[in-house]
Amino acid sequence: MQAEFVFFLLLELIYILFLLYRFKIDISSGFPLGIIVASVFIIENCLAPTLIYLWDRENAVTGAIYYLFVPIEDYLPFAFLTAQVILIGYDLIKVPSSEWIYFIKNIHQNIDIRTVYSLFVVGGIGLLLQTFNINAISFVSYTLSNLFVCGLIGLAIYYKKVNNIYLILGLTLQIISSIRTGMFGSLVVFLSYVSIIVLLILVSQNRKINWGLILLGGFVAVLFIGVLQNVKSDYREQTWSGTKEAGSGSFYESVRKNVNNDVTDIEYYMPAIYRLNQGYLVSATMIKVPSEQPYVMGETIINSIANSLIPRFLYPTKEEAGGREKIARFTNLTLVGNTSMNIGLLGEAYVNFGKEISIIFFLLWGAVLALAERKMLVFSKTNPVIILVFPLFFQVLLGTGTDFLYVINTIVKSTLIILLLFTFFRIKGKI
Repeated sequence: MQAEFVFFLLLELIYILFLLYRFKIDISSGFPLGIIVASVFIIENCLAPTLIYLWDRENAVTGAIYYLFVPIEDYLPFAFLTAQVILIGYDLIKVPSSEWIYFIKNIHQNIDIRTVYSLFVVGGIGLLLQTFNINAISFVSYTLSNLFVCGLIGLAIYYKKVNNIYLILGLTLQIISSIRTGMFGSLVVFLSYVSIIVLLILVSQNRKINWGLILLGGFVAVLFIGVLQNVKSDYREQTWSGTKEAGSGSFYESVRKNVNNDVTDIEYYMPAIYRLNQGYLVSATMIKVPSEQPYVMGETIINSIANSLIPRFLYPTKEEAGGREKIARFTNLTLVGNTSMNIGLLGEAYVNFGKEISIIFFLLWGAVLALAERKMLVFSKTNPVIILVFPLFFQVLLGTGTDFLYVINTIVKSTLIILLLFTFFRIKGKI
């Protein structure tokens, strides 16, 4: 197995280098969505279990918690091929990515500043609604609240400054939200999105990008993720157990305690790698399917589309979001209390179609993502404000640990909310 493992490790590294090269090329013409989706996919589904096997061999035993339930030689080829075909499928569709640069260059002609301010108003309403914790409108209030950050990013683009107060305010808002809830995923998504927007602003101004500085930023990002995972674990343990109250003081204490650890030790980054490892849950499905549970041949995906389009009062048996039902049905894992887990996009494709057809499915999925982006950019020619609210969709597409119910449901509902807002405010590029 050692020779086969080294072979796949080299293939993964070569592919990641290729993705970095493609990112450098694609960012010069527009938003590199396909590259980002493929990169996150290979990191979570391939690189993470590979690094666990490489650096934590003592615990990298088949069946060990948070590693893999099947031998790595049975899992890696499937996951690696899938990571590649997503990008191949995306590249099959011609996406007019230059619309991103055109939008940034001509934002003053295409967007009235009052449009951006209207995002603040609606976002503020969403933040207010969230304070009431009304479960029936939780998704609406959450979506509306995100428009506040969309407005901040919009102002950053409008004034074309890569270090302005609006991005700092957006970052501050995300940090406060993360400290309050103990959930830090949105912070990482925000930083990722803003970093890309900053690069696009530089491109739109014909300024040279310092790729040496970008590479250094990548190393800092790795350090940040390692620190964040350790801080998050410590902070959650203290606040969720009731030992300390959630707040800036407790958060600072967790930061202070964890930054004093040896950040040059590989062991320091293992919690983050284990957290990224989606292979643990994907491989859990391979133990049960098809030996105990037959392949369902598209059932969950079709149901996800139906669940997204049909209101609950007309479809009372529709699946609850969160993934617990899929975990119970397609794995032998037992979730304790309110623990939330999901088999992920790759796991859901596997339980539907098996390995071979799943690879074809993700080829089509990549094409669907490109087609959706193409439709959005074409729509932006008459309604350019749609680009300002793209973060609503970006955060849904970035991770692979959810399922198709979450992805489709969120995209459909967010689209409906945005279209209703467009109609209400009569937004057609300008107010």
